[in-house]
Amino acid sequence: MRVCAVSKKSFAVREEEESFYDRISPVLFGQKYLIPLPTHCPEERQRRRAAFRNERAYYHRTCSRSGKKLISIYPPETEFPVYSAEVFWSDDWDALDFGCSFDFSRPFFEQFYRLQNRVPRLYFSSTNLENSEYCNHAGNMKNCYLIIGSLNSEGCLYGTRVIYCRDCVDCLWVDRCELCYECVNCERCYDVAYAFDCKDVHDSRWVRHCRSSHDLLFCLGVQQGCYQVLNKQLSREQFLSFKEELFQSPALMNDYESQFSKLLAQTPVPALVAYRTEDCTGNYLAECRSCFWLFDAQRCEDVRYGYDAVGVKNSMDVYSLYDAELCYEMYSGSMGMFHCLFTRDCWPGQELLYCDHCFNCASCLGCIGLRQKQYCVLNQQYSKAEYERLAGQIISKMAERGEWGEFFPTWSSQFPYNDTVAQEYYPLTEEQALARGYRWTKEREAVVEYTRIIDAVDLPLFASDYAGDLLGAAVRCAQTGKVFRLTKAELEFYQRLHLRLPRVHPDIRHLQRKAEKNPWHLWRAKCADTGAEIWSGYPPEQQKLVSST
Repeated sequence: MRVCAVSKKSFAVREEEESFYDRISPVLFGQKYLIPLPTHCPEERQRRRAAFRNERAYYHRTCSRSGKKLISIYPPETEFPVYSAEVFWSDDWDALDFGCSFDFSRPFFEQFYRLQNRVPRLYFSSTNLENSEYCNHAGNMKNCYLIIGSLNSEGCLYGTRVIYCRDCVDCLWVDRCELCYECVNCERCYDVAYAFDCKDVHDSRWVRHCRSSHDLLFCLGVQQGCYQVLNKQLSREQFLSFKEELFQSPALMNDYESQFSKLLAQTPVPALVAYRTEDCTGNYLAECRSCFWLFDAQRCEDVRYGYDAVGVKNSMDVYSLYDAELCYEMYSGSMGMFHCLFTRDCWPGQELLYCDHCFNCASCLGCIGLRQKQYCVLNQQYSKAEYERLAGQIISKMAERGEWGEFFPTWSSQFPYNDTVAQEYYPLTEEQALARGYRWTKEREAVVEYTRIIDAVDLPLFASDYAGDLLGAAVRCAQTGKVFRLTKAELEFYQRLHLRLPRVHPDIRHLQRKAEKNPWHLWRAKCADTGAEIWSGYPPEQQKLVSST
């Protein structure tokens, strides 16, 4: 057993994990540089990685090179330059121009931090966006608005982890869905709203844990069913008649929502959400094998302590990683990562060590902002032999100082803790964050001025019921008082699916969706059906009836 340097809790390093460290330890100039055992427990290692990822805190600033006005994840006072996409991907500059020689008399992280504050960064961590300027940590998006951490989607608004989707609004963790609204953890759904953990469902509203079904209202756990309301079978004609009456009566809708809540409280729900998964410990898994402590993952194999992972193999301590193998202590990478260690926000890459914001690079150590480079240290070019010799010497010096084997230190994050994903999953007070070495920022007042603001309480239930023009106006959130816009595409979507207008800010809607999902943790519980002890994703204080079946 080891004791976490931060939480002081005991944690185990299993034999298979020690074997993994030996397997991935880099070999340079014929010598293997062993990765030491971790000093932080798994939860603190994940917190540290998440504290380097800002998904939703946006700032007004200008491109440091062109002067173009931008919305960016970096505030205007950052030390390092921030470039627009056009400038960053152009040939007008080269990150090698910022390179420096390694100084063996100074710590590696100190030198890396100085380089970090000189090299330009992309305004959003995204690529290949078409008419989708406000999408962050996203790739291959078209006509999307405020979509986060997503890939290969079109016409989607206000979503997070939206993969291969079309025309989906206010969704979280949806894959290959179309015309979906307020859906969480859904796959291959069409024309579905207010859904959680549904697969292959269409033309349904208010559904949870349903599979291969259609035309459901207020249903739980239905498999291969149709024309049901509150899990009661109706004829097609009865169902369509009730559906028409429901959408025309707000009072009836509220009544059935209340009845559905009672049904959820009285009926056992799956303790864990796992689909076509074998020999795994974790939650929200699909088509995974032989994984331990894995959450929000698809098509993964032999992964330990993974979070938000798709197509990852033989890796450990990874976060927001897609299509990767043999990676360790890494956050944010995609499009084919191989044997990358202690690396963040790089895609794709091979044999990277302690690199940040590098693209299509291989065999680099301590580099930032490079594109299509190989054998570089601190953004300085070397031959293969020179690189391997120097990298080995640097690792040896890092090991002497206790740096080798650790992820980037908390003080080197570009973001204050409360701007990052870490605050969503592992919330801290300002005092607690500062005591752990993180930074903190005060909330800033919005600088956008609107000519017309509508209080949320004055909105009608449906867009079609509003006599005036909702476009161009802003809505004052019913909870926070913050204002937000209703876009043309959004209003057309609500009218097409006959959906109620939102009354709270998109950030609050995101937190409400996130609250539908359980934390990245497991607890021991008793199966409501068999009485056997099982793993559950529900915290004990929620007192849910859970089942292993």
